[in-house]
Amino acid sequence: MSLIKCPDCGKNVSNREASCPHCGNPLTTEDIEVGTDLTGKKYRLYLVLGILVCSLGWILFSSEDKFSAHTGISFIVIGLIGYILAKILIWRERD
Repeated sequence: MSLIKCPDCGKNVSNREASCPHCGNPLTTEDIEVGTDLTGKKYRLYLVLGILVCSLGWILFSSEDKFSAHTGISFIVIGLIGYILAKILIWRERD
């Protein structure tokens, strides 16, 4: 379930509602499509950051220096955690 803004009163409404429970304004399919189109877009930055941190970690891990290799592993783990959390948040917002 995702939330959309009622075009009449501006309050959050489920995209599954036929009308706003606050003001009674009927929601058109256009209102619902606009609301669901934005689902997950705010978490894309976290996905990209997770991938970049993993990539940086892989580069550091591939180096000859032991300290850089340990730092690289840490970056890979942090990047993976961030990526997985962003995916979970996107999944939860769509239901």
